[in-house]
Amino acid sequence: SHLRTFSGKIRWGTHWDLCDVALTSDGRVCIADLNNERLKLFGQDGKLWWTVRPGHGPDLKRPRRVVAGHIEEQECIIVADWGDDSIKCFHIDTGSLTKTIRVPGVEPYALAILREQILCTDWSTKRACLFVSDQRVRYIDTEMLDPWYMLAVPGGTLDISDMVLVSDASNGAVKAFTIEGSCVWSYSGPSVPTTTAFGAMGKSDSSLFKPAGLGVDEHGRVLVADCGRGCVTVLNCEGKFEQHLLGEKDSVRTPRSLALHPKSNLLVVVDLSSFKLFVISRNK
Repeated sequence: SHLRTFSGKIRWGTHWDLCDVALTSDGRVCIADLNNERLKLFGQDGKLWWTVRPGHGPDLKRPRRVVAGHIEEQECIIVADWGDDSIKCFHIDTGSLTKTIRVPGVEPYALAILREQILCTDWSTKRACLFVSDQRVRYIDTEMLDPWYMLAVPGGTLDISDMVLVSDASNGAVKAFTIEGSCVWSYSGPSVPTTTAFGAMGKSDSSLFKPAGLGVDEHGRVLVADCGRGCVTVLNCEGKFEQHLLGEKDSVRTPRSLALHPKSNLLVVVDLSSFKLFVISRNK
């Protein structure tokens, strides 16, 4: 993999909380900065396109998660705002607010877009839900301990049905569901044999696996930011381990969020201590 970094081109604040990242269809990078209550869009060269911040434009309070996608046939930036438990949509070129969605009783956390429909994890119920309208949601899976990040995968081209992926951090698992709520597969980290006090082999220990951000490439492989092990893990489309893509040798120590452009294979990884842009080679 070839590594480039934004760090030398963007003057990051000392108290930034880069909690999530998204990629637009043309490869621009959008980040959610929770501590400074800001949303920023950059080009791949590090040039700032726009900033949404308190007191300047739309009322953005606590941007927790961000995703880029099409809503009503227009590409936009969608944000889960913890400040008022809303989902806000911003124009991709200007940063102007185009839509606000708020459903009573729903606390949006992780976000995804599937065929122009918004999905989120509800922090109050710890479940994933689909926005049937701007006033109503439909829950699609069972309760999870910590539904941290999510990703929607359209079916068809991969000979699979539409799927929703959720990283359940406290359970140490990545789970794949159909849009109807059936579990397709669950991955709980690599199997690491342990030795008991008597020298016998004990149960496999995957307690270090703490999945966070998710991405899917053009072949249906799932990329997982593993905070616990300090690497990016690659799973096949059936949820089986394939390889570790990035790790400490690439200066990745605590990856939290990632975004992958499925066609160009541009991969952006947010580390808890830094912000790096990776371009990975495509596997034909």
